[in-house]
Amino acid sequence: MADSAPTSPTPDADCAPTLTDCADGCCGPATRDRRQRPTASGPATSRPDIRRPQQVLVRRVRYLVAATIGYNVIEAVVAITAGTAASSTALIGFGLDS
Repeated sequence: MADSAPTSPTPDADCAPTLTDCADGCCGPATRDRRQRPTASGPATSRPDIRRPQQVLVRRVRYLVAATIGYNVIEAVVAITAGTAASSTALIGFGLDS
């Protein structure tokens, strides 16, 4: 009768890696969340240097917009200054339009 008693599985057998387990073998279910994408060094949940491509593109666009606005401000100041020095209404108008 002692032989028919159910035995509890060992922790190693309970934690055997399968296709549904996570990539680092911690026995958690595999996740499909893009923020939880595993890398070569493990899960990427707490690494601030890993960004989605959209975040990188947004940063590039913001730098480009800032550079364009800065250039236009410098162009306006130069044109207004040159127009004032030359008494040119057209050059002052160009500077104000910039």
